[in-house]
Amino acid sequence: MLLRSTSVVMCAALFMTAYAFTGPSANTMADTNAPDDYQYYKRDENVGATNNALNQEIASEGIVMLKNDGLLPLTKEKNGGEELKISVFGKHSVQVVDRGFGSSDTFYGTNNNLQSILDSSDTFAVNLVLKEFYENTDKSGNFRMNGDYHGSMDNYKAGLSTWETPQENYNRYPEIAQSYKDYNDAAIVVLSRYAGEGNDLPTTSLKSWDTLDDSNKLDSARSWDSHYLQLDKYEVDMLQSVMANFDNVIVLVNSANPFELGFINDPEHYLYTLFDEHTSIKKTWDNPIQEQDGNVLPDTSLDILR
Repeated sequence: MLLRSTSVVMCAALFMTAYAFTGPSANTMADTNAPDDYQYYKRDENVGATNNALNQEIASEGIVMLKNDGLLPLTKEKNGGEELKISVFGKHSVQVVDRGFGSSDTFYGTNNNLQSILDSSDTFAVNLVLKEFYENTDKSGNFRMNGDYHGSMDNYKAGLSTWETPQENYNRYPEIAQSYKDYNDAAIVVLSRYAGEGNDLPTTSLKSWDTLDDSNKLDSARSWDSHYLQLDKYEVDMLQSVMANFDNVIVLVNSANPFELGFINDPEHYLYTLFDEHTSIKKTWDNPIQEQDGNVLPDTSLDILR
């Protein structure tokens, strides 16, 4: 086991790359007036490898470390040479945001399952119970936009859901909570946000414009006037559950948008204070957890900021 200490690492990751303007069939014509370091390809040359290298360079430069209490990098050396057994949370950890609408929309074959990518590494052993749960829409719910990634955002001007999985879905399957103790070297929580050209993101979380109060809020919303670039209730519940069961926590923000990240340093943030009678966080092993009215809550979420 890794040294059991509580840490938070924030990364803002940009996964949209140069596929929008290059591709494996790209063709250029030589220009005698162009600089000498220009690289040209004939029509019959496969330039896919060059494009992929450029995409990886752009993506790597778009990743920003926001906070690291010493947890990263995760290495086998820190774990006595053994694979790190990790649990990866978030519905879209198996389908990360790698495109947008409009000019940033792309059509290409890609492996955007972060859990599969991590599991293919010789550094990590991924919690496959969680992975299979998120991949199964009957268990964890639909993916963002209900799979319509190339349509219009016009239908979501009053409120846009994150399509995160409700905590009650986890609670239906005891094997999920039971798996945490076997994959407890670290937890990675993936928070994803979508965006598109031509439409501002909603500043409300409503099902429609008919009524401006909580009776008409999205099921996932904390309140009707919370916005898309904040944590929603399902994400708050997920993070609270993770904090209750894991000491080493990494948060990966998969977004090309700004995002409200006050919970990094603010102990009064709603992430640490928003509990209600519907919250039901499962205790899975011997971490100290407080029970209240039959619901299990983190003993002290503030520990993650120490």
